Amino acid sequence: MSEQLTKEGSNLIDPGAVAAAAAVVLSEVTQTADAPKQTNDGNQSTHEEEQDDDDNVDGEDGDDGGDEYGDDEDDNISINGANGSNLTPTQKRKLRRKKAKQREQEALQAAGITPALSGAAASAIGNGSSSSNSSQPAPGIASVSTSSAPIIPPASAVSLTRLPPGTALPTKRKRLPNDTIGILEDEIEENPEDIDKWSPLVRELKAKDKVDSLRNAFERMVVYFPTSSDIWMDYLDLEQSNGEFQKVEQLFARCLPKILNVELWSYYLAYIRRINNINIDGDKARTTISQAYEFVLDRVGFDIDSGPIWNDYIEFIKSREAGTSWEQQQKMDLLRKTYRRAICIPLSGHLERLWQNYSTFETTLNANTARKFTAEVSGTYMNARSSLREMENIFTGMPRTTSPGLRQWSKKEQKIYEKWEQWIDWEKRNPLSTGNKALVDARVTYAYKQAVMTLRYFPEVWYSFSLYTLGRGDLSTVSAASAPGALASSNSSVDAALEILRNGLQANPSSFLLSYKAAELLEKESRYDELKVIYENLIARYKLEREKMVIQNEQFYILLNEAHVYATTQLSLNGKSKKERKAEKHITQKEAEIHSVSRSITLAYTEYMKTAKRSQGIKEARRVFGEARRLPYTTHHIFVASAMMEYHNNKEADIADKIFELGLKRFSENSEYVKVYFDFLILTNDETNARALFEKSISKMPIAAAKPLYEHFMKFTANHGELAALLTLEERFSKMYPDESPMSIFARRFRIPEYDPIEDNDLRPNYNNHSLQQRYQQIQQIESTSILGSSGGDGDDERSDRGDRKRGGRGGGRRNRDEESDDERPMKRIRESTGFSNSSGFSTTSSLEQASTNIIPSGILNLLKALPPPEYLDGSVSFDAMKLTDLIRDTTIPDNLL
Repeated sequence: MSEQLTKEGSNLIDPGAVAAAAAVVLSEVTQTADAPKQTNDGNQSTHEEEQDDDDNVDGEDGDDGGDEYGDDEDDNISINGANGSNLTPTQKRKLRRKKAKQREQEALQAAGITPALSGAAASAIGNGSSSSNSSQPAPGIASVSTSSAPIIPPASAVSLTRLPPGTALPTKRKRLPNDTIGILEDEIEENPEDIDKWSPLVRELKAKDKVDSLRNAFERMVVYFPTSSDIWMDYLDLEQSNGEFQKVEQLFARCLPKILNVELWSYYLAYIRRINNINIDGDKARTTISQAYEFVLDRVGFDIDSGPIWNDYIEFIKSREAGTSWEQQQKMDLLRKTYRRAICIPLSGHLERLWQNYSTFETTLNANTARKFTAEVSGTYMNARSSLREMENIFTGMPRTTSPGLRQWSKKEQKIYEKWEQWIDWEKRNPLSTGNKALVDARVTYAYKQAVMTLRYFPEVWYSFSLYTLGRGDLSTVSAASAPGALASSNSSVDAALEILRNGLQANPSSFLLSYKAAELLEKESRYDELKVIYENLIARYKLEREKMVIQNEQFYILLNEAHVYATTQLSLNGKSKKERKAEKHITQKEAEIHSVSRSITLAYTEYMKTAKRSQGIKEARRVFGEARRLPYTTHHIFVASAMMEYHNNKEADIADKIFELGLKRFSENSEYVKVYFDFLILTNDETNARALFEKSISKMPIAAAKPLYEHFMKFTANHGELAALLTLEERFSKMYPDESPMSIFARRFRIPEYDPIEDNDLRPNYNNHSLQQRYQQIQQIESTSILGSSGGDGDDERSDRGDRKRGGRGGGRRNRDEESDDERPMKRIRESTGFSNSSGFSTTSSLEQASTNIIPSGILNLLKALPPPEYLDGSVSFDAMKLTDLIRDTTIPDNLL
């Protein structure tokens, strides 16, 4: 961390007291805690602790490293005697460690150092009560009973990434090692949306035959994973194995409408055939089974994997005994109808056999009419067969799981997503050439429903599905029979699209894409109460996520302080330990994540406010703004949006100006906010206050932060001010930022976002891809390096000798241009690429040659030799620096070339 923070932390305690306490602690640790591990020289214990410093910063150390963070697993060792004579050697060793820590605490407290508090102790202090159990650790962290000599100051009341002072960290019950179910429950509680964390719990409950607990687990699982056919079938197995057939049917009623999965629906058919015994119930059972088959085929019958269901249904029809000629005719008609439905569908592994069976069926029935009947459907069969080949190519490498894991943002996932997109686009093109639009819509809808099960955590798939549903128009005319898989439960495309978006938000509750689209549809339908719920759920989700991050960040700060104290008092390290560096890295990452989430909350409030203004009026919009601005971590965007909304509402600047001033109290050092406020004052012709705002703001900002504001004001003055004022301002800017060249400051006046006349015309040849400032800095670097390296003496002779060796041992002496060495050509290209030659006055040939030797390694020079000169690149050649870097990094050089 920064030296300033370190200095502030060191002022909290007396260094002499720390040294005395450290001596006592080190003595106790050497004599007791690790006595069995000491070698003859007595230093083995400390050395091993230094090695343990590589443990995980999260405090998840092993048994040997747990002592380092005070995470004794046996803090509650039962002592069956005053001297602990009944304890095992392991328990005795841990008891000695515990006593050593107690003595360590007493020594540190005697030195005036307060040990770090966490867990129940911190909770008791935060609640204003006392507790004897002061060593309980914070969640996921093993706390250490050492001094709190922090290198990081305690959280202040205005810290946006820390808990307020005195806030107790949440605690959780410490599980016994044999409490496997409780441990698994705790892991699930941390992230219940990770499906992989549930499987061990289910296995454990099954092994212990805890039916009620298992049923409860399944109920929770189907809330988080409502489209997982695997979970539903496991749940159904549980109820069937216990003879709970009424509950089985209730489960089918819950899962079948929303999961169009062939395996699940086949499971349903097996259940129907099981409870309807044809031998006992006769025609009644057969009718029920037949209706079930028709019901299933209407929903999933055109799935590429539904071939077994079609075959089973056909065999079921054939198994019916026909007593009369009328019954025989009914049976043949039903068989013909079923065959004709099946052979028009691309069914993997079954289509050709179904066609052969159908041809045999017609021939056996009547050879004279067989040709006529088969000819009527041969075209659709051939089309289905060619489509099947296309589908199988698409489905290669495309998983169709209904129990996906959380999104990992990997290239593999992206390829899977592209495969699903390919299938959906293929269905939209109507490759089966069917004239039934409802059937086409049903097939596309079915593909989307399959996609959102596998790509459950891809908001873009849900969004695309909702757009397609909106484009279908009124769905009330679509029947389930004519369009299997259709959304027959909705009476309008808007309701159907909203249902899709809600399901998508259940899987992706933090999705801005789905939330904004749902809010748009609800606003269009004037359903403000539902719209309000959408925004409030989105904001609440990110608030909860931010709270978790802040707690995690606070825990990292605790670990950082504990690691620092341990390293300085027990390891006597002068620099930072590995655990300290790891903790600092975690803190940096976590604080960046916290800022990102804070910005997301702000933007969600901003859109909520705009929507409220459009649909409910300015009063409701002001209520939303008031709620947002009271949060200490919202960014400046909400103030800007509210101020501009007020200004455009009535074209009066008074209210907007008050809002900007209110935001200025919080963001006076934010150059982006000040720039927007400055532009607003210019917009409202308040140039006097705009200039006052500039002067006031730059006096408060750090020099680096004020630079964008300086540039913004300089541009305004160049466009609308007086020349004398501009020259004065540029002089101030030049003194404030001496690294800026006079040429770049001057050229900045005439630049527009898409065009720079000076750079593109006066400095055009061969280096349009370099900015003027970059070229100036590059040539300045070469000049300064040349000056620093031209002091003469032995150094020059050494460089000259080194240059001679590179040139094959040839001596010095001037050579003409035709005799330039290979080492000089890259330097020539450097001069050309910077845009400055010898005649520019910036450098000379000798100084640039020396600079190439001083600052460019020989390996880079050899690489530059292989690159073409800039004049060969006319703009048609694209050079990707990242790909070149990857190539160099991944290239394996043979040992004989090294």
